[in-house]
Amino acid sequence: MMRRAVLVLALLATVAACGPGEPVALLTASTENPGCYLANTTGMLIVDPEAGTAIVSEDMAKTTVPVRWPAGYTGRMNGDQVEVLDSAGRVVTHTGQRIELLGGTTPTTPGPPA
Repeated sequence: MMRRAVLVLALLATVAACGPGEPVALLTASTENPGCYLANTTGMLIVDPEAGTAIVSEDMAKTTVPVRWPAGYTGRMNGDQVEVLDSAGRVVTHTGQRIELLGGTTPTTPGPPA
């Protein structure tokens, strides 16, 4: 009986350790300054201790660049990876994945494109 209780506790501890954990502060756009020019880049999304996430760019000689997510995005730990969630709480990506960031411009003031 004691052995069974120990096994159950060990299993519960293992399951708890595998689930989503602590929030991670991500670098995000604000509503006052929603964006700026972006360059196209592709690379591995990694954990960054200051920005939450960064990309190791394949296009810029393996330069590591912090990723700035849209306003309302959040991050959380899942094991040793950071999950990135959209404003509705859905996981959109996680570190350890190869991603492509498309370039372009984002208006800094409301209104139709010029």
